[in-house]
Parts: sequence; C-alpha cells; structure tokens
Amino acid sequence: MIRHIHPALASAPAPLAALALLALLAGLAAPAPVAAQVTYNYFPGTAATDDGRYVTLAGDRIETLAQDSLTFILAVPPGERQFELGIFDGDTGGLSGGAGHWDLRDTQLQYALFYDPYQLGSTDPVNLVGLWRGNEVNPTADPAGRWSADGASFPDNGWWNLTVNVPEPPDPLPGQAPSGATYYHLCISYRGATAAGAQDPCTGDLRPIDPQPQTLSNFKIRATTNISVLSFAFAYEAAMRFTNQDPFLLYPTWDGSFPGLGDPSWLTFPTTYDGSWSFLLDLPVSQDRLRIFDGDFDFGTGAIPTASPSGGPMAPCVDDDDVDTPNDADFPPFVVGTSGQRKDDSLPEGARLDGGVPADDNRGDAFRRSPCVHWWITSPGPDRDLATVGDNVVFTNDNPSSQREWEQFLISSEAGCDSSPLCDPSLGVCADHCTADALPPGIWRIDIEGVDLSNLNAWHSDQVSGFCLGCENLPRPYVVGDTVFWDLDGDGSQDADEPGLPGVVMELVDGHGVVLGQRTTGDGSTYLPGRWEACRGMNTGVGLVVDEFGLYCFEVSVPNSDPAALDSMGYTVRVADSNFQPGGALYDFFGVVPSASLPSPEQSNTVVEEGDNVLTYDFGYLDDRPCGDCEGKITRFVFRYTGTTTVDVEMWARRGGSTDPVFSGVVSPGELVTVVGPSTGKGGFAGTLGTEMTIEVDGALHAQIHTSCSVEVGPGTVAGDFVVLQAVSREGGPLCSVDDPTSALVVDDDGGGDDDDDDGKGRGRGRGRGK
Repeated sequence: MIRHIHPALASAPAPLAALALLALLAGLAAPAPVAAQVTYNYFPGTAATDDGRYVTLAGDRIETLAQDSLTFILAVPPGERQFELGIFDGDTGGLSGGAGHWDLRDTQLQYALFYDPYQLGSTDPVNLVGLWRGNEVNPTADPAGRWSADGASFPDNGWWNLTVNVPEPPDPLPGQAPSGATYYHLCISYRGATAAGAQDPCTGDLRPIDPQPQTLSNFKIRATTNISVLSFAFAYEAAMRFTNQDPFLLYPTWDGSFPGLGDPSWLTFPTTYDGSWSFLLDLPVSQDRLRIFDGDFDFGTGAIPTASPSGGPMAPCVDDDDVDTPNDADFPPFVVGTSGQRKDDSLPEGARLDGGVPADDNRGDAFRRSPCVHWWITSPGPDRDLATVGDNVVFTNDNPSSQREWEQFLISSEAGCDSSPLCDPSLGVCADHCTADALPPGIWRIDIEGVDLSNLNAWHSDQVSGFCLGCENLPRPYVVGDTVFWDLDGDGSQDADEPGLPGVVMELVDGHGVVLGQRTTGDGSTYLPGRWEACRGMNTGVGLVVDEFGLYCFEVSVPNSDPAALDSMGYTVRVADSNFQPGGALYDFFGVVPSASLPSPEQSNTVVEEGDNVLTYDFGYLDDRPCGDCEGKITRFVFRYTGTTTVDVEMWARRGGSTDPVFSGVVSPGELVTVVGPSTGKGGFAGTLGTEMTIEVDGALHAQIHTSCSVEVGPGTVAGDFVVLQAVSREGGPLCSVDDPTSALVVDDDGGGDDDDDDGKGRGRGRGRGK
C-alpha cells in the first residue's frame, strides 16, 4: 500500500498527446492548462491497474476464510470539505471477448456509503449517503448534493470515481466526530444468496437468489483521504482468470496463440505480478502483544512432486504445526460462514496437502510465485513512521498457514513469554517472538513474498490495531488537552483575566509510559492542516477572545477491542520536565521554578467510545513568593496586550548611557509579552530594565513607563494598550499590585534621580540604539 501522486491526464492516449504537441508547435493551439495532481491512497497494492492485487469477496459456496462483506472507514481531517473515492472493476459483469472480468458468473457487488462518526460500522439507514451496484446503471449525482459520479456504469478494468462533499456547519454534522474529523463507512457486500430470506449485511434488504454463488469478486479502492479496514477479517487475491481476456493485464506480451496452461511456452512471458504484497498496521498506543492471524496462505508444496507444465521438481516447504496455534475442532471465534455457523478446522496443520484448488504452492507454473510463502513485520522507527534501515526491528514468520486454515502470529512482551519449540501453553505465553519492552506505537509494515496467483488469502487483526492507508496522517476521533495558564490568584481555576502561557512543551503518554506525542502551547505550526483550527474551535477559552496562547490538543482514539461493549482508553498528559529548567518556558517566564495550583506535572483521564473529548487537562502555575516593594530597579515585566488589532511592537529600556532593545515582534490581542533586563551593563544596571521603558506600536511612540523604583509600579500598571501582570525588582522580588494604575507613567524631566549607579557616561535621554 502506498501513497501515489496520480496525474489526472496520465492515461491520455499517446496519439492525442502527439497531435496536441504538433498543434502547439504550429501555433494553432493555446497552451493547455497544467493538469492538477491528486494524491490517492490505494487498497491494496499500488496505483497500477495491471498488478493483479485485489481485495476479494466470495459467494457462500466458496470456502473462504473471510466473510462475504467488507467494511472500510474513510477518515476526513477537520476542515476538508471534499474527497474523491474510486472503485476499480468491482465485479462489474463487463464483457471482453464474451466473458466477464476478474470474477466468475454475474452476481454483483453492492457499495453502500454511510456517515459513521464513531467508526463503529454504522449501517443505520438514516446515515446512508449513497448506494451503488456494479452491474446496474447508477445515478450520477445525489439530489441532496452529497456526491456525484463520473459515470452511471462501472467501467471494465477501469476506475469508477465519486466526488463526495463533506457536510459544512452549522451543527449538527452527521459524520463528524468530537475531534472535528468526519468519518464514513464504506460497506461492500456480495449480493448472492442460496436461499430466500438472506439479508444483506450492509443495507438489511433481501439478497437475490443465486443458485451457484461461487463468485470470487475482486476489486480495489482508492481515496484522496485516509482508508482503514474496519472488518475483523478480510481476504485478498492475486486475481487472474483464463476464461476471459484478463490474463493480458498480468501477462501483457502474451499473444494468446498457445493452447493453454499445459504449454511450457507460457513460462517465457514476463508478468506484472511478482508474488509480493505490503500492508500497513496502525498501532495508536503501545501494546503488550501484537497478534495477527493469517489464513489460507498455502505455505507449502505438500505432496506435489513436480510442477506443471515444466515438469521440474517442486521445492519442499512442509507446513509444521505451530505451538502457539493449537489445532481445534473449530476455526478461531472470529471466523464464521455466511450462515453464521463456525467452520471446521479439526485437521492438523500440514494435513491439507492436496485438498485445495489450487493446492498449496500451486502446481501450475503460470500461477506459482517463488519462494514458498513467508512474511515479516517491521516495527516503526523513532518518529512512529515507517522505519528506515537501522531504526527498526523485523519479526519474521517462516511458517504461515496452509490450505484452508488460520494460524496465529504473536509478538509478546507479557510475563512468561516463551518462543521456544518446547513451550508449554499451560505454563506461560507461547509466542513466535518475545520482547523485553511493550511494542511501540506507530506504523508497522507487513511484507509478503511468494503469494500464488488465484489463491484466496486472508488476514485477521485485533481491533487494537488496524490495516490502514495514509496512516501517518490518520485523524483520530477524540481530542484531549486544554490550556496551561497563569493562575494569578492561585485558586486553581482559570479566570477571565488569567492568560494562557505559550511555549510550554506538553507530552501525551499511554498506559505503558510511552510518549505518544508532544505539543507546544500556543504553537499551531506543528499541527496538520485543519487540526489547530479545530483545537481552537473546541476550546473557547475564557472571556470573549479564544485564549489560544496556552492552548494544546492531542488527537486520540479508543480502539474497538470489544464490538459488543463500550471500550475506553486511558491517557496521561504531562508538562515536560524541560519546562522547569533554565531555558524552559515556565522557568524563563516566571524567572524561577513556578508553583502549581492544579495537579502537576501530570494528569490522567479516560476517553470513552461514543463519548466526547476530554478537555480538562488544565495546568495552572504561579510565582507564589510574597510580594514586596520595588527595590534596585525592575528586572522583568510581563505585559498583556489589550488592543483589538495585531500590531508591530518594539520596547526599549534606558540603561545609563544607552537605550537597549528588549522586545521586538508582532503582538496579537490578548497576547503576553515578557521583557527581561539584559545581563550586560555596569553597576546597578546589569540584569535590569534601567530607569525607563519606551513602548512603540507600529513605529510610533505609544507609552513610557518608569522602571527605576522611584514611583509605584507593579501588577495593574497600565501603559497604553499594555497592562502589567507581573513585575519583579532586583532586591525586592515580585512586586505587589498598584493602587494607581497610571502612577508609573509619570516621567521625570531629568530621566530619574537614581542614575548614580550607572557608568557615569551619557545621562542624556537620547535613544542611542546599539550603543
């Protein structure tokens, strides 16, 4: 599975492109506009339509290991108002040479799209967005404007495309999760049934009677948004049928002249399918174990002595019994037939040597791909993304399932884990691989080799993890977070006049203590498009203006490990230790290690499935040293800007014979500005703001404020559109609130009477920048 940049006109016929070029050269045509590029996610395989890799549904007389319906979740990030969905050759019944492509017989597939804000596989009729069938003429647009299609009929061996419009405010938005992301459920079902009264699992209507429901329906989907597999199990197949013209896709140079598979000359033709597959798994949190079942992988050669038609010997790959997957009279509990009955799995592994069609490691050379099937899974790299060489751990499965059976592949960090061949399940956890630490969250990749053509294969994964596309940008349905704020009165509650503190590094931690992510308060630059805006919209802050300066958000999920119950997941948010050290946001802001007025430095809470965001992770801090009188000049100010427009601000401190810059930047309404006296300077000016500060707004003088301790100054002092929230003097520490907010604006004509501790030079009031 890959993300692929697909030029919209890449499939234009070459002769037309050549004619257009000649017309341009002759000056007979205006330059054509550059075609827009669209980023698609493809499931499964790649963007190629000739690679043979397809998802598969099967009729109930095919002994498939997966059910005959399949569900996908399409996740649209906050702020996006449209996405494209494409379906390739979904059991269309199209004809070429008198035969349908990719499937046997004519029973069609049905595609139903639902709003599904909690990713639960909703099939409630009220949430139905659209319904389309592969063998019928479909409408090309929704009267309500929710979608439009590029054609009424599914093309054969081509993409049928939908443009889906995401609902816009006002609320309520039918598919929107608490996080602001919008989720859709694409439910795909096989329409045939052997008896009357069988209901379609997607829409609930009655399935039509199919006297021979043995169809293997192969399709692939693509979308410009994220795709995840919601089904507990799904099947896939490298598809090719020799009853029609589809072999040309996989053997494009075959001329069709030889009589059939028995002719060895078939083996000389190159093929587009090499037997390899890749899938991605999303682990939103670290886990004690990762368990995957592979089904019907046709691992070994069995008792087949020679290949056909080449007559060459078959390399033996016998499927041995796995200790961690005991043989049972039934398949695992998640496997049922379309009748709802469990299927028999009583034969031991390795016993199904010749019972399948095709047999293990297909005896036909044209179908077989080497080596014998094996697969491996690669852990994420340090950034939770697909790992680079040296940053990952590879776990190999050299003994997957055989014909018509499931086998568990388990990686475990649990106590008592044993991966030895002599493991006793009664004494510990029998696993394929044991690890010392919990399995890290992030994007895991599965790679497979040796998958034969025309063999049905299947996966099952615990719902704690999910097969996905575009995993690195996958939006989550819930948000946790809130604000870090300056608790001016120390009461543990953020009041309207208590501002958020920007620049504080926050960490999201799971139940194993693994840091899932970091955010910096007030910094929207590290959020994906639309996420910061959603975070601001959900946190209305205090007062009339959204307090975004101390704001942070983490997107989280609640893995659906039990479909019959409401699941939950605990998350911890903590203030990173680095914030309390010199150079850290909180230490530098207060000038000391601040005191916490709320539980600190971490809080834990639980997110419940089908619940709401948890936006109660507040952290309040203050400098709780006793306030006193101003002594020895001001060393730091914290201002709040009370203006209503964004402005350019410069602040200057007069320090003896020079005026030094102490702040320069763009300031937004409600923002805090911290100024600290430069460490340079002689005598009593070192580390202070001198005797006077000048504030300029958009290049013009805005206000001047005393800093020499010769007049009353402190919290509450007003200097134009700036109000002092904190003031600290060199000898007096934090200053108490002032009685007269304007007293410090009185400027002495001689520049103040306490310049006796400067360097004795240049007492004039000239600005002298840079001196």
